[in-house]
Amino acid sequence: MTDAGRPGNWAELTGWIAAATAAHGGPLTPDLLCALVQRRLAADGVVLVVMINNGTVTTHSAGVTGSRLAEAELTVGQGPLTSAWSTSRPVLVPDLTAEVVATEWPLLALGPGLVGVAAVFAFPMVIGAVRLGALGVYRRFPGELAPAARADAVLFTRIAMDLLISETAVLTSPRIHQATGMVAVQLGTDVSTAFASLRARAFADGRALGDLADDVVARTVRFTELEMDPGQPETGGESS
Repeated sequence: MTDAGRPGNWAELTGWIAAATAAHGGPLTPDLLCALVQRRLAADGVVLVVMINNGTVTTHSAGVTGSRLAEAELTVGQGPLTSAWSTSRPVLVPDLTAEVVATEWPLLALGPGLVGVAAVFAFPMVIGAVRLGALGVYRRFPGELAPAARADAVLFTRIAMDLLISETAVLTSPRIHQATGMVAVQLGTDVSTAFASLRARAFADGRALGDLADDVVARTVRFTELEMDPGQPETGGESS
């Protein structure tokens, strides 16, 4: 998706992130992005859980709350992040009572994972049919995310995906350029969206982008409309 197609607050948020990253004195990393989400949304904890198709799970977090909750979810295999990832839909729970936890995630309720958390908002990292993980925002006090904060959370999720699937291989590489053109034809979309879909699938499959491009060119891998990049994570369909 081009900047012209982004929501109105995209330029403002990316400008804020760029300034904050420059002030930090280093590159934007997943851990730093979590810290910026925590600051921007006044959260008590933020976690980014990356789940890819080869079974690898990695976490990045800001605040002890985020890392504790991610560890609890990975231990029992259920929770708001897992639900957001598995359904490709946001899980927004502004008032996280013991009854809600017991009903939605009974195994998580047996442990101390959600102790001290009163609100949780989990956003899936999804590009078409490819699910990369989820971004979770936690607060110690109940309350809805304000519309502007929710919009920022959605954009932060998109930025997290862009950061995760970034590749050193460039579009001008002949085989990647050819594969991208073929994917664009298969999806019936523009080259930018096709390249994002190609990168996302390579990341999710734990493969080098060039190797996947070779398979596309050899016609052993074909993309369908289900792979198409929707441009940003889904914002509707909240669950509790």
